[in-house]
Amino acid sequence: MAAEFDYEEILKATDNFHPTRLTGKGSHGLVYKALLFKDNLEVAVKKPSQSLLQDNEIRVFSSLRSDEIPHPHVLQLLGTSSYYYGHEECDSFKQKHKVIVMELMPNGSIHDWLHTATKTPLTWPKRIEIAMQIARALQFLHERKPLVIHKDIK
Repeated sequence: MAAEFDYEEILKATDNFHPTRLTGKGSHGLVYKALLFKDNLEVAVKKPSQSLLQDNEIRVFSSLRSDEIPHPHVLQLLGTSSYYYGHEECDSFKQKHKVIVMELMPNGSIHDWLHTATKTPLTWPKRIEIAMQIARALQFLHERKPLVIHKDIK
């Protein structure tokens, strides 16, 4: 079962979603690197841009957590954290939002490795190894019931 993290802890862990903590931008939101002090654990915190998409993402990742043995090349959902956002003076206009707490890709994304000048270029055998790992992860997702179609491979 995914954990519910305290939003104040998430704010502290991301330095209030400071731009220096930003590790990625996707079509559905921003991803920040965070250090959960209580557990001394580095995680990724995704702040979705639309709550409807985020609910679906949480549902999909939650279904993957039900596996006894997680796939080694598919990030795991660790939990969520809820907060309310809206008009300061009227609680009835505030809406509940969630951020998603995921495993962190400690070595960065494949995009970073292929397109960032500060990284040492990957050898062709290493690129082939990574491509095979991605293919296995996609096969795992596509064989799910219901199947998972992922359009944003990192």
